[in-house]
Amino acid sequence: MFATAPNEEDTPGGILLSLDDGNSWTQIGADNSWYLAGITPNGNHAYALTITADEMYNLFVSNDFGKSWQAISVQFSAGSVAIYNSGQYVFALLNSSVGDWPYQLYFAEYKCGVGGVDTCAEAAAAAKREAEKKLARDEISNKFKNSLKVTIETFKRAEIIGITSENIDAVQAEILALPEGSRSDIVQILKVARKYEVIGKVASDQVNSIQSNEYIEIGLISSTNKNKIALVSAIRKLPAIDRDSYAEVKSAIDTEMATIQARKDRTAAIKNRISSRAK
Repeated sequence: MFATAPNEEDTPGGILLSLDDGNSWTQIGADNSWYLAGITPNGNHAYALTITADEMYNLFVSNDFGKSWQAISVQFSAGSVAIYNSGQYVFALLNSSVGDWPYQLYFAEYKCGVGGVDTCAEAAAAAKREAEKKLARDEISNKFKNSLKVTIETFKRAEIIGITSENIDAVQAEILALPEGSRSDIVQILKVARKYEVIGKVASDQVNSIQSNEYIEIGLISSTNKNKIALVSAIRKLPAIDRDSYAEVKSAIDTEMATIQARKDRTAAIKNRISSRAK
């Protein structure tokens, strides 16, 4: 097990390693400027920060229980450091105190074998994308919480699709109109974006590939509706100009439902007249 040793001023005083459940400890790392930043869930990989004389930081990884250390980032100035043990990857979020979003993301993958960030490049790239997506989604939540607008580029980094230059104003207006607790909830934000994504498909030549489940997902058709096929067919027959907004598609569905209901009412009336005559 690993631990950070305090020095006489209760500040980090080096990294300690115990191989006998804490009965004895050995200092590892170059000197007392090292301190422990994080340990992977299986315990055999550790991450350490070193502080230089000019208060710069280096991030190191050990793949062999602290016997050797490999630098996995350039020097940085950090006001705060957090290590996220996600199960397969470890992420270090380093505060560089630069710009509106003063963070740079460093990561090290450890399950594909030893070698730090140079192993399993494809898996590591996927992990980096996932971490960057999370950061972008957090940024979006924070901006909407504070009634600020979000750029298309940020939506793209967050992998929230369906947002275009044509609909971004409507998307943001709808999100900002939500209750304060909802507009910062990424789940609610995704729901709004998904609605515009589906409507974008309906308005395009992809309309024939849209099935009833997608209309149900965005609240245009009830899951208990017994006329799903007829409603989807009616939407497909509309000219593109009449199916390029949520309101237009909803109006078309309501109109078709009224037509279906009128047809059913006429049929029921005819059956009643025939039944009355038979008596």
